[in-house]
Amino acid sequence: LAGRLRRRLRGGVGGMRALREEDESIVLEVKGRDELAEVASAFNELSQSVHERAELARYVPIHARQYVKDMVAGRVRRHDEQQRITAVIMFTDVRGFTKLSEALAPEDVIAVANTVLDEQSAIIGRHGGRVDKFLGDGILAVFDGSRQAERAVAAASESQLRASTLKVPALGGATLSIGVGMTLGEVIVGTIGNDTFQERAVLGAQVNLASRLCAYSKDIEVVVSGALFELVRGRLPDAKGRLVTLKGIDQINVYSVASGSMVGAFEPRAQAQLSSSDTGTNGIFGNSNVVEMRLG
Repeated sequence: LAGRLRRRLRGGVGGMRALREEDESIVLEVKGRDELAEVASAFNELSQSVHERAELARYVPIHARQYVKDMVAGRVRRHDEQQRITAVIMFTDVRGFTKLSEALAPEDVIAVANTVLDEQSAIIGRHGGRVDKFLGDGILAVFDGSRQAERAVAAASESQLRASTLKVPALGGATLSIGVGMTLGEVIVGTIGNDTFQERAVLGAQVNLASRLCAYSKDIEVVVSGALFELVRGRLPDAKGRLVTLKGIDQINVYSVASGSMVGAFEPRAQAQLSSSDTGTNGIFGNSNVVEMRLG
């Protein structure tokens, strides 16, 4: 009896340790109807709950997960959740994706989007940026901290070049092109939504401007605002400036840079790279770190 009791207790301890290491695959054997059986059953329910939460976390951006951890640990308070930061805001968009979607099966549309998003996410991560949102076939990314302008422009250049050489299996090996728009300025990072659904978001006039610049950009160029260009002017001698009027925005100076001309202008800075993996279809966009479910 004592031996059986020790074995069952050791199994429970082992399961707890595995759960602590985020291994949700452990299932304890439930024998009989005694108190230890109840403990084993409760552990299995807990393990299942942890597994479900781990899967759910993949649908939440990494920075939002960190915010929740800080809030639960008492490091931040709800009324402190809004934060003003100066950052580079970058939008990307696959050119011709809407027309392409009309010609492909829905499963192939998802596969194409995942291929492009996975590559761009990894590049953004390598240059110290973070993906704030997946926008169907595009990305909203944020770069803050030291050398933010240099890192953002380097990421944009690499993203465009990678897209031009990336052979997409769902397109029979064909390549795609992306437009990129970026600006630098003050934005608000905060929580938006209601009592049943909330998300961390970056908001402000600079976000709107970056979106307009992305829509304005051509396939082979990165378009940046004057504020951002001033920080990298010396390293982009081939940039072309012009005065433009964008939707909902008065005339402003913007600068366009052919992606190829930025090669070698910026040295990539060592950053933790986002891992890449296949994500399948079924309406799921993203990479192995963050995914989103799109309906319609």
